[in-house]
Amino acid sequence: MLRAAMSFSAANAAPPRLRAYQWGLGIVSAATMLLQISWTRALSVALWYHFAFLVISTAMLGFGVSGVLLTLGRRRWAALPLDHTLSVLAAAQAAAALLGFLVANHIPFAPFALLSDPHQLLYGPLYVLALAAPFVCSGLIAALLLGRHPAQAGGIYLFDLVGAGLGALLLVAVMPAGVSTAIAASAALACVAALIFATRRTRAPAAVLLVLALGLTWVAEQALPLRISPTKRLGARPIAEALAGPQRLYTGWNTFSRVDVIALRHSRMIAIDAGTAFTRLPRVNGPLATLGPVEDAHALALRPRQTRSALIIGSGGGVEVLAALRNGVQRVVAVEVNPLINDLVSGPMARYLGHAFADPRVELYTDEARSFISRHAERYDAIIAAHTISNAATAAGALSLAESYLLTVEALASCLDHLSPQGLLWITRPEPQLPRLAATVRAALDARGVTEPWRHVAIYAAPTADRSPSFFGGLYVGVRPLPEAWLADARQRLAAHALRALYLPGDAAGPAIYRAVLHSNASGLQALYRSSRRALAPTSDDRPFFNQHGRWGALRWADVAGAFRQEQRERMALEDQPVAEVVLLAVLMQSLLLALLLIVAPLALGRRAGAVLDRGSLPLLLYFSALGLGFMLAEVALIQRLTLFIGQPVHAFATVIGALLLSSGLGSGLSQRWAPTAATLRPRLLALLGLIIVALLSVSGAISLLLRHALAWSLGARLVTVGALLSPLGLLLGAAFPLALRHTGAKRPGLIPWAWGLNAVTSVVGAVLAVIAATIIGFKGVLALAAAVYGGAACAWLWECRRSGPGGACAEPATQPAGASRPAASLPHADSMP
Repeated sequence: MLRAAMSFSAANAAPPRLRAYQWGLGIVSAATMLLQISWTRALSVALWYHFAFLVISTAMLGFGVSGVLLTLGRRRWAALPLDHTLSVLAAAQAAAALLGFLVANHIPFAPFALLSDPHQLLYGPLYVLALAAPFVCSGLIAALLLGRHPAQAGGIYLFDLVGAGLGALLLVAVMPAGVSTAIAASAALACVAALIFATRRTRAPAAVLLVLALGLTWVAEQALPLRISPTKRLGARPIAEALAGPQRLYTGWNTFSRVDVIALRHSRMIAIDAGTAFTRLPRVNGPLATLGPVEDAHALALRPRQTRSALIIGSGGGVEVLAALRNGVQRVVAVEVNPLINDLVSGPMARYLGHAFADPRVELYTDEARSFISRHAERYDAIIAAHTISNAATAAGALSLAESYLLTVEALASCLDHLSPQGLLWITRPEPQLPRLAATVRAALDARGVTEPWRHVAIYAAPTADRSPSFFGGLYVGVRPLPEAWLADARQRLAAHALRALYLPGDAAGPAIYRAVLHSNASGLQALYRSSRRALAPTSDDRPFFNQHGRWGALRWADVAGAFRQEQRERMALEDQPVAEVVLLAVLMQSLLLALLLIVAPLALGRRAGAVLDRGSLPLLLYFSALGLGFMLAEVALIQRLTLFIGQPVHAFATVIGALLLSSGLGSGLSQRWAPTAATLRPRLLALLGLIIVALLSVSGAISLLLRHALAWSLGARLVTVGALLSPLGLLLGAAFPLALRHTGAKRPGLIPWAWGLNAVTSVVGAVLAVIAATIIGFKGVLALAAAVYGGAACAWLWECRRSGPGGACAEPATQPAGASRPAASLPHADSMP
């Protein structure tokens, strides 16, 4: 089918160089996608995962700027030779990617100090400009091709979208070499495109640039090392110092994390994303059998002579595994989602750990915990999830408020279902998150029919010198009410290790919030959740935003100021302050302002610049905006819901993004077969939009069924299912753009770059709104909202047809049709945001 779409596109290609242009654009799109996702990883490591949001908005800023430049300078751009211009722009994209990375690495940008250090108000815009430049070049290339060859919009989109999809898949192969290598590889791809676009006169310089870019890719990790913010700390000193010196024993990358092993004075530590999370590697001197039992908080879950089996979720460096072995647990099942960490503990660090993971009592799995639990019916005496904090940003998750499917009502209920009658669930989190964890546990117990949930829970936290909230706290949940003997042991052990008891059944001491959460009736709980400024309501699989700290309606300027005056306590701010919420709102405001600029500037300056924009463009404005907004609402919701279904982040990202982009590209190519007359265009396009609405609602319902009944399927079956589920939807989405846009611009070619810019900016608005809306109405609600937006696109198209009349956009084009905006699907984002 793909070959048929491509061959049809070629058969209708009037210019002899069109196929070369299409191949060049496909490679540019792959380079752009690879660059954008690589930047999300770079910012997650260099700064914090929240600020990977900057890449999303900055890329769209670049695309939007390209639309303004082409709209206002339409006549000048039209006079330039296309081959030479495209080749220069592709080479400029490569240079801008490398120089932007180099410049950004030398800008001391510290977002948490925005309100305490005036210099940051200058560093921030410079940082954004360094990131945006290559995306301006990429946007110009695509918009120029659409403007010169609008009749071939479907074929152009085919290569554009397929290239972007392949760029997402390429990340899986390139990222293990490091983020600097991935960014250099994106520059090399852009140089390949420059060579394809080049004429005989410019072919030699383009070839030289390609050779240089390939050489730089080989040595990128040494020549372009990633600068880590000095405010990211390991203890009292910047972690960058440890990572740059002989203390760094190992560094590894994959698509969702960087993993380092650091040698400390008396131990070794695994750092994830340069300090976003840590896991200790406990040193074992001598045989395990000679080590005594662990007496601290571990012993309350791993009870000697009582706990026969334990499931360790997020086994990391092996602290909990070793504690289980020391306390006599006969079967230890360790599940860790990060393959780099599992390779370390069973390979280079195995001897240091006393070969604990090679012990016959230990079973080590690389898997996502929800998926693993669903596939196994075994019950355990203890399930432990100790600080499973991996707030890493990918393109699939950069705008996700760090959703956690391990801490939802459904997840906790599943854990309780897999405990023995005397079993205990032990979860550790930073102290500010414990009230919401207690509320989610309460909801899980209620769902199981427990009538006295307060008797099943115990909560504690470590002390701090200044009495500020602790980074270390924990919560125990029993399948049955916690016995008096266990509670007496808990009081003794907590006191012996200077741990604060925040809530114990029958004790009046501790913060009142825990008693309110655990003892209130249903109406009292709802009143408590509504009155609290912090987000306390239980999280669900449809709204998995456990790390949302504040309710949207309760945010105040003091919250913004507090979040960005945290330069000395950055890591704790991520668990205590509404940083993600503030950054999301900032990105939304930036996108809305840019959208306003894209609308107002061409209208105000269009007559002087020779553009064909006027107030009659409003229907098209709404139409293109709805397409970008609706696609991104759908894409973000689909990525997040299917990440839970697939499980492993690497596979989830590649499968969802790849399936959507590749199938959308195929749909764009096949749309060239549709050349309706004026009489058939309107019903066909409206029917297509109607099918998209039906498909979105159907896919939403199908995902709900899969999450209830198919989580236990094998990984291969889940991957095939997701591909089959998304491909028809992608075909429809891809066909809708070129089919409508070629005819919409039949007599108004000046609208092409303007529509391009609007589509890009509204895509960012859609991505941000998807997350904000999901925290309120859930991802199922977001998919329904996306369907409604596509309904709005249909209304806007009808308005345009009626406004244009017989000779307007809905008429059969007398000349080569023009008009297209880049579909939101071709605008890589993250997160993928896998």
